[in-house]
This record gives sequence, C-alpha cells and structure tokens, in this order.
Amino acid sequence: INGIYRKRPVHDIRAPYKKEVSASVRFDDRLETVLRIDAGSDSGRAAIWRQLIDMLAQSGNSMTVAAASRGLAALAILRPDVPLDVRVATTRAVAARCTFAPLAAFLASDSPSVITELMDRLSLSDASWLALLPDLGPLGRSKLRRRHGLSLPVRRALHSFGTVDFALPSHGSGEQVQSQPVDDAQEPSPASPAKEPL
Repeated sequence: INGIYRKRPVHDIRAPYKKEVSASVRFDDRLETVLRIDAGSDSGRAAIWRQLIDMLAQSGNSMTVAAASRGLAALAILRPDVPLDVRVATTRAVAARCTFAPLAAFLASDSPSVITELMDRLSLSDASWLALLPDLGPLGRSKLRRRHGLSLPVRRALHSFGTVDFALPSHGSGEQVQSQPVDDAQEPSPASPAKEPL
C-alpha cells in the first residue's frame, strides 16, 4: 500500500470523478464528511484518525479503490501528529473486526505497541493473511506465530519466512536478528510521509 501515500494536507486529498452511482458512493460521502473535520487541533486529528480507521476496518472492502486509497493516504499524513496512546487504543478497538487487509498492513507498519494490539486481535481470511504476511515484518509475524487456530496454509506460509525473521547477523555473533520495529518514541518510517501542516 505504500504506493498510494501522498504528501499532501488531508483536506487536499480530492475525490476523483465518479461515473458510477452505486452503494460505494455512500462510503465516498462518509469519507468526505470525515475529511471535512478540522485537522488543526489535537482533538480534530484524533477524531479523523478514529473515524477513518473504523470506516476502513469495517467497510474498506466495499469502498471504491480510489476512496480507500484516499482514506489510507489521509491516515499516513495524520499519523505523525496523532499520539501513540490514541493509535494504540484505536487499533485495540477495531482490530477484531478489521476485514480490510490494506489497513492491517498500514497498522502493522506502526510502533510495536500498535502492532501487538493488531496481531493479538486481527482475524482475516486465509487469502488475506497470505497477502498480508510479507507486509507484516518480523515482529508482526512473530506475534502471529503465537496465535492459535491459524489454518495449515497460513502456518506453512509463516514457516517460509523463518529464514528471514530469524536470520543470523553477517558478523557471525550467533545472535538472532528479530524484528527491528519502529521505537514507540519514534514515528513510523518509511510508510509515513514527512510531516506537513494540515
């Protein structure tokens, strides 16, 4: 999903021309409403963050590609300015009902505490898990290995990442290289764009 990020203010993420009129239009309308919230305050940014996460978690698969991309792009812009405790709490609230793999991939690029909340609760179809595994990173896959109830295809796919997730360092110290997640005190990179005023 990295290719859809844009370094633009939230309110400048404009909707493309829509020729079709369908049920997905209502999600576009909801997105417009959320993006009109004032992002100039901490409370405004937190409100946009929570509502976009909730919308994409539950309805991302029903939205047009353009609308879902706009939502994810807005989240990428906002993330550096949304406090970690808000991001953790929001992830905890929606992870169990998140069915949209691109949002899961976005959240899996956040700080370790966000990743932990996500991987402890996320429940996806086998196809979505298999598509998501490469984007989880070693920490996310490590958390997933501890989960019970994964199907055989997902467990096999996880096993195939063992040589990557537990590779030995080149200097031969014998220490395993586990994930190198973003520190909780730092902002995610490179998934999050450079900070810009909203």
